[in-house]
Amino acid sequence: MLLLIGVAIGIAAMLAAWVRRGGSRWRTGAVGALLTALSVAFLLEGRTPLLSPGDPTTSHGAVDQLIAGLWWVLAASGLSFVVQYTLGHDGRSRQSRLMSDLLSAGVYLGALLAVMDFVLKLPLSGLVATSGIVAVVLGLALQSTLADLFSGIAVGIEQPFRLGDSISLGDGIEGSVSQINWRSIRISTDDDDVAIVPNSTVAKARIVNRSFPTSRRGAAFGITTSTAADPERVQELIAQALLLTPAVLEKPAPSINLVRLGMKTSTHKVHFFVESPKQLGQAKSVALCHVRSLLLRAGLLERPGDPHHMDRAPPYPRCGSSRA
Repeated sequence: MLLLIGVAIGIAAMLAAWVRRGGSRWRTGAVGALLTALSVAFLLEGRTPLLSPGDPTTSHGAVDQLIAGLWWVLAASGLSFVVQYTLGHDGRSRQSRLMSDLLSAGVYLGALLAVMDFVLKLPLSGLVATSGIVAVVLGLALQSTLADLFSGIAVGIEQPFRLGDSISLGDGIEGSVSQINWRSIRISTDDDDVAIVPNSTVAKARIVNRSFPTSRRGAAFGITTSTAADPERVQELIAQALLLTPAVLEKPAPSINLVRLGMKTSTHKVHFFVESPKQLGQAKSVALCHVRSLLLRAGLLERPGDPHHMDRAPPYPRCGSSRA
């Protein structure tokens, strides 16, 4: 009877491989149906997958061992599906992916040991004795991978960023976090590239989360004028230039401060905010263009080698989009 069931299971396994294109629900249903059918068959035969039925030297005993081993594989697959659904329902989360992968690997390892011990009757004492040596060899061979793994655990516990956050790493990588897994993170940069950064690098880097507590982004630039220019007039024109820049937010209000007063030149520092990091570059460019145009028209910014620059100054700023 078990031989017929084994043939039926083989056919069902091929059908399950065919319906894999249907998604995880089809695979889970196929594994559950096969595991249930095989468990019922063991009960009807009065046997159990915990022991090796029959004589393994005969063809019937070998088939029984094969079917018992298949039961353990199906049981491990079913338990792995449960683990992945329970802990890894959000497949994009670092913690859920890491824990589900580790527990699934432990489930399959336990099933392998069960097959070797209960089904194949192989002595595991020698395997346990040599497992320490194997672990040392694997540890030396997989140093970088293990470093990424444990760094991913540390970063996952701290949670300095989430999926979709805009972050900046200390080595100049900046963009939006598109994927988080146990070995690395993927960052979609502002240049439409994808940077894959190992977790060991992330754990050591200086991380700036530009999406927390808000996605607002601040920037600053300096304006140098002649010391003879009235600072209040300069700051008034700079404020007008910022009002002409659509991306600059009114709240928080921009700040303009005189930070340096020299013998010949003075420097004003301008700080403003935009709604998102993608607007920063264009907003800064437009604001600087408006500042230059207004200071030129007011005679507070000289053109090198052109003492009569006021005669040809543009009547209005021409710096891209302006507020109506």
